[in-house]
Amino acid sequence: MQNQRARKKKTCKRKKLLTNSDRKQINYYLTHEASSRTYRRALMLKMTDEGYLQGQIVDLKIACERTIRNIIKKYTEEGLNAALYDRPRQGQPRRFTRKQEERIAAVVCSDPPAGQARWTLSLIKEYSEKEKIVDSISQESIRILLSSRDILPRQMNRLHLGL
Repeated sequence: MQNQRARKKKTCKRKKLLTNSDRKQINYYLTHEASSRTYRRALMLKMTDEGYLQGQIVDLKIACERTIRNIIKKYTEEGLNAALYDRPRQGQPRRFTRKQEERIAAVVCSDPPAGQARWTLSLIKEYSEKEKIVDSISQESIRILLSSRDILPRQMNRLHLGL
């Protein structure tokens, strides 16, 4: 009697997680999606729908249990797109307007002040604050601004750029 119980596997029928249309979309994402994050999330949902336990998915190194629970919860509460994709993040607001950035870039492309061979970050900072382009700005902010526009102040004396 005990052997029969030991041999008998416990199976519990679980309700399918995904709807038929979501299942089709998941299969599409698994064959066409380029993002590894979206692919892993789709795979987690598919495996859960097929009856895999969270521990089995963890053993396959797809994600940790908390992540799996969060994705399933997001799917049941908000739908497939919310489970597969993150919401857009706001990020830090811009400190300077585009016009201010363009004026600072134009300063760097102009001739340096008298007695100077080229524009330095400290000269750009002083000039921008003195001419009221910006109230205050750090040298690092100037460096990042110029770097994003592929402008190197030390090379401006070699380039023949006019305004």
